[in-house]
Amino acid sequence: TACFASGPRKTMEQLATALQKKDSKAFLALFDMQALAANDIKNMTQESQTLSAMDSLGRELGLGGVDKLLGSLLGDRPGDLSKSFAEGVASGQIVEQCRIATDAKCPWVPESLQQAEIKELGDRAAIARVTTPAGGTSWLALQKIGDSWLVVGRSPAEAGAAAFALAGQAAAKPERKPVDNA
Repeated sequence: TACFASGPRKTMEQLATALQKKDSKAFLALFDMQALAANDIKNMTQESQTLSAMDSLGRELGLGGVDKLLGSLLGDRPGDLSKSFAEGVASGQIVEQCRIATDAKCPWVPESLQQAEIKELGDRAAIARVTTPAGGTSWLALQKIGDSWLVVGRSPAEAGAAAFALAGQAAAKPERKPVDNA
């Protein structure tokens, strides 16, 4: 099926192939690292009651959300993620760790990516449910950016992945202007 895969399925197949070949360059090419990093920070905020409360308070006071604060504290999150992925893919360590992982942060097992259940949420957004051999389930968010489907987020819940996949989709659609028939 890999020869005939298209859309988000093709991306999942390409992720699996890159992992099998330990090709970190091909693996990283399938991500929008800026979006992935921003969405990882959103996950951190949602997973922590303290950060969630601080986020609500900051927004209520007009100071902004905790995601901006975390982003500045974490420094170059996209660069750090890229480096971590590149090292983990090239060494094979990421696959070894994810094969036994039971949490939602580690879907990087070739067979699991190939068997992912994909739901398209329109022509430019999709989510993929990935379950590792150890039973860990992650949801990956994908967006069609240009002609390519890229991973833009990961979440422990379907709703979170859907929100990441659909983010910015309304802005990307061209505005229709009413036709004046007068």
